[in-house]
Amino acid sequence: MKQLLIVTELFHPSMGGQEVRYLELGGLFVQNGWTVDVLTIGFDESPEREVVNGMTVQRLVRTDSYKRPDAKMRRDPGAIMKFAFAVRNHLSAHHYDAVVYNIWPLLPQVLCGNPKGSVSVVDWCEHRSGMFWKAMNILQARSMNKHISVSESLKDVLRSQYSIKDIECIPSGIFTKDYYCPAEKSGVLFFGRLSLHKRPEEAIQAMMLARDAGYKEHLTVAGGGPLLGELKAKYGHLEYIKILGRVSDEEKISLLATHKLHVLPSIREGFPRTVAEAMASGTPTITTNHPDNGTVGVVNQYSAGIVVEPGPEAVAAGILRLVNSPEELNFYKESGLRRSPELDWQQVYEKLVTHLFA
Repeated sequence: MKQLLIVTELFHPSMGGQEVRYLELGGLFVQNGWTVDVLTIGFDESPEREVVNGMTVQRLVRTDSYKRPDAKMRRDPGAIMKFAFAVRNHLSAHHYDAVVYNIWPLLPQVLCGNPKGSVSVVDWCEHRSGMFWKAMNILQARSMNKHISVSESLKDVLRSQYSIKDIECIPSGIFTKDYYCPAEKSGVLFFGRLSLHKRPEEAIQAMMLARDAGYKEHLTVAGGGPLLGELKAKYGHLEYIKILGRVSDEEKISLLATHKLHVLPSIREGFPRTVAEAMASGTPTITTNHPDNGTVGVVNQYSAGIVVEPGPEAVAAGILRLVNSPEELNFYKESGLRRSPELDWQQVYEKLVTHLFA
């Protein structure tokens, strides 16, 4: 029986994009006969060791203050250092056929490198610009020979800027059978963490401008996050703005299916899971042209929607453009539905295994 190790800063019950990626991808390795261990940092009341989705999860370091949203360094550097050395000690005592390192936190893969007898990869979920991040990215690129990225556009960036050669695109998959596309749809959906870099307020302001221009339908904002209270206080009185907060997976699937458009004006993304889910739901995406917004590459690669310039005015114009052009809207809807099976987890799993052992 082959053994896989996943090294990541956070894991379930934290439910960010990478946490969901490893929860589902790791579970698929288990279904295909692998033994899967996860090494992570404890940040809540979760036990030091438990089995989740068939995987053995070990929280090697525990801290109540790992996330520091108001600090210059958003993560506790002391906890990262302790975690990196704990991972190295674990690898010296255990053998794995394959090791997948999340790029977050930055240190374990740099410190541990490629354990003897194992195939190891760095999993790039995004690219950040700036001198500090360039230096960090160079360290990541040199830490081992094999790499994976969540999108083709990110793969191209890593190849061109850091000369990474052995890299494959392994997108964050979905279970396509879970999604559906009804005949009748209405309104616009923003779904994601309500944080500054995802720009939920830009989606709200765009809807206000679209309404001023004659658009009659509503905007639904779904997801938890630090801006939830502020957005409700500022816009909750508007009857055409529905701010739901966190919703269940079942509600999420329903929202993606029943809305006509999905808007994600984020300034920083890798491969947003919601775009893949929107594709499988027949719901085109509107995103914005920021340098570190990987959504742009995903939308263009799969013809799953349109890219507009940043700002509420451009997003509003994009909404009006698609709702007033049924043929164009239907083109992106059908393209997403047709190509979403490429993102099914089983295909993603097979592609990753091939890359690991090629």
